[in-house]
Order: sequence, then structure tokens, then C-alpha cells
Amino acid sequence: MTLVTRLFNQGGITVLVGTKSLLGEGWDAPAVNSLVLASFVGSYMLSNQMRGRAIRTQRGNPDKTANIWHPVCIETHMPDPGQDMAMLARRFKAFVGVSVDEPVITSGIERLGLELGPLSREQLRQINEQMATRALDRAVLRRRWHEAFAVAEQGRLAEEVLAPDAAVPRDFMLRNTIKAVFVQGAAVAATVWTHLMQAAAPDRGPGGRYTFLILGVVAVVSVFAALPFFIKALYLWVRFGPVAGSMRQIARALLTAMVRTGLVKSDPRGMHLHVSHTKRGHVRCSLEGAARYETSLFTDALTELLGPIENPRYILRRVGRPAFLRRRDYHAVPSVLGRKKELAEVFLAMWKRYVGPADLIYTRGEDGRAQLLSARAAAMSISMRKRCDRVKTWV
Repeated sequence: MTLVTRLFNQGGITVLVGTKSLLGEGWDAPAVNSLVLASFVGSYMLSNQMRGRAIRTQRGNPDKTANIWHPVCIETHMPDPGQDMAMLARRFKAFVGVSVDEPVITSGIERLGLELGPLSREQLRQINEQMATRALDRAVLRRRWHEAFAVAEQGRLAEEVLAPDAAVPRDFMLRNTIKAVFVQGAAVAATVWTHLMQAAAPDRGPGGRYTFLILGVVAVVSVFAALPFFIKALYLWVRFGPVAGSMRQIARALLTAMVRTGLVKSDPRGMHLHVSHTKRGHVRCSLEGAARYETSLFTDALTELLGPIENPRYILRRVGRPAFLRRRDYHAVPSVLGRKKELAEVFLAMWKRYVGPADLIYTRGEDGRAQLLSARAAAMSISMRKRCDRVKTWV
């Protein structure tokens, strides 16, 4: 095998076919720049060893890039693409790479920009052509990696929750923005009205002038008092959008509850919630400044909160406003906060503070079991919306 490897590195052979044993046992050929993994291996360790044959650096070739291909058999016109795609999705959860949509290095199959719904033969043909075109342009691949590293500030892998827009309740962000605009508008209107009334009655006595002066001062003070609330609500709406802004409030409620219950012991002043909206209709959320165990615990809890309702001990029931358009939605209380009633009540208080009105329902009783079944149907978490997922992102 040593002779064959030397011949391959020198260009005498351009294609080699090997088994998973060859690729997984330390075979070293730095000249490999394309790897086709036609294997059903799904374990992280062995898959990573096989990928390592192609992603090694090559002496004398600083611009080396490598393409790793994963052949998949897909059932056309089916909601479920099949077991091959499910295995590939599991495999991609463990590996990071540059996203095709934005300069971000992250894990998960979503970074490839694939449509994972029912696909026709024509759509599959277009996807294959698109992948081949990307593979040919190695200069673009190299540039996107450099751009992603330039964007990253801390130079480390962070665990994030990647949630589809449909999984994040965002109606309260709209209510807060409308309320802020209304309060600010009312204060400005009162100021203008006071000045107009004062100008329309210049011949009033001292009492009338003092009355309008006091009203004017109160109106101006109201304008400045309402201004921070207005700016904050408008900033959240413009900067983050209703979805990312909602995610921030939900994550803040969860983190505050975990701090108050002692699940997160790091100093809250040193922690930061990083929230961003992707181009493909997903929102990312990660916790910075906490211990690794606390970050993992928070990420798991947020995934439970926004994910499908399975069999939690407590659930939250959100009730929409106004009353004549009352709409109910449900969220599972994360297991770390749902194991005791006292912990669940702390989370409920923080949800009311940062997100909005809600009720706490205990699902182990007879009435609670009926509410749980209703929650599973009403939340549409299982079949009508994509799951939230944990990903690793280079930040």
C-alpha cells in the first residue's frame, strides 16, 4: 500500500477505491482533494476519521481545498426522503462547515441549503448540478472560508439553538411595538395640543396661562419619559425583527429562571445572549459567558421549550389578545425546571415578565392529561413545523 500511496501522491494514479477500514486506520495521502463516502457508517468517530483523509493540509500547496461527497438515495415525491437522508442529517450534526448562504461556520445539514421536503426527479437533478458547480469553483470555497473566519470574533465553537420561524411566538413583539408607538404618539399629540390651545387664547388671564404652561411641561416630560421605551421597542423591531426579538425575550426569561433557581451559577453580568436571524427563515440563539455545562444545560432547555411537546410534567399555555380573537398556544416547561412545582412557578413568573400572559398546567392529573393532549394537537409541533435543533457555530 505504501507504493500505491506514493504513486498516488505523485499523480501517477488519480482515483483510488478503498474500504472503510483503509480510510479509518490512519492511511495518509495529503494529495487527496476529493472524497466520496459511499458508506452507511453513521458513527461520529469513524465518519470523522474517513473525512480526515481529505481535509489534511498538503506541504507545498497552501491553497489546497477538498470536496467530500455523500451519495444519498432519496424517495421522490415523499414527505420523508428516506433512511439515507436521515442518516446523513445525523452525520452532519457532528461536523462543521461553511454555510452556502452566509459567512458562518456551523454544523447541521441546513448549511448546504438543501430543500428537504418532497422532491421530484427534476429537483434532484437540479440539486446535483448545483453541487457539481459548487465543487468546481474551489476559489469561491476558499474565499468563503476566509470570510467566515474573518466574521468570527471569538474564534471558538459555540452551541446554539437553531429554530424555524414557526417555532418562535412573536405576536407580543408586535404588541409591544404598537404600544410604544401609541404612547409616544399620545405624548407628542398632547404637547402639540397644549401649544395650539395656548396660541389660540393669548388673552386669557394669568390662571389660564399657568394652566397651559403646566400642561405643556407635563406633556413635554411625557414625551421624554416615553422616548426610551419607544426607541427600545422600535430598535428590537427594526434590528432583530419580530422573530429574533421574540427569541431574545424567550431566552432571557429562561436564562433568568435558571439563574434564580440555581441551575446557572455564573455571574449574570458576564453572560450574553447572542441572537441572529438567518437568510433561510431560521433564528439562532446562543449563550456566552457561562460555564460549558451551564451552556449545554441552557441549550437543551431552550430546545425543549421551543420543540415538540412530548410528555412534560408541566406545560405553559399562552393566551392571545384581544379576548374576541383568543388564541391558545402551548410550550413544554423544560425538564430541569419542570421537576418541581417551585421551579416551574419561577419560570412562569419570568415568562410573564419578559414574554407575556400564560398559565401553568400540571399534566400528571386527569385534567392535566387532557390539556396535554390538546397541547400536542394545538401546538402543531410534530407534523406541521420543523423541529428545533442544536448546532455548533464558530463565533
